[in-house]
Amino acid sequence: MPLAEHRHWDCQALRAAPGALAVPGAEADLPALGAREILGLYRLASISQPRADVGRLYAIDVGHEFPFHSTRLPSRLEGREAIMDWSSAGWEARLLSHERYRSLSVNDTSDPGTIVDEQEVIGTSRATGDFALPSIVVLTVAHGQITRFRDWVNIPAAVAALGRVKLSRQAAMC
Repeated sequence: MPLAEHRHWDCQALRAAPGALAVPGAEADLPALGAREILGLYRLASISQPRADVGRLYAIDVGHEFPFHSTRLPSRLEGREAIMDWSSAGWEARLLSHERYRSLSVNDTSDPGTIVDEQEVIGTSRATGDFALPSIVVLTVAHGQITRFRDWVNIPAAVAALGRVKLSRQAAMC
């Protein structure tokens, strides 16, 4: 599937063709993509979960930060391999299945390579069923790769989705 077709963010198509981001010539196309396009590709790859597709979107020396974190969540992951090891472990556990993303607001910043995305991850939890996990992501891209990913995930909502506590709707909004 040509990279240009991914601009439509067709998650069903990517699920049907894992490895689609690794098509020949795609590497040359990535540097021309901005933060919004890379965010879309990241979402597609994180839904279908081929390690190579997700990994190639990250720069080698990237930092993935969780400013709101719990004792079970690291505050920062350093480097592509550490991020991919941590992500892969989560995918293999199959506790949460991300099915789609919903952007509530995407905003540009004074840095043309950085965007702020208010989003919800929609999916299914093995423990609790359907979930919507709100977060704010500040994504920085250079040369077509993620160089910094700051993810303010709603920790109480994540814990509830994992079935570790009951959470009222009001608490999930905090």
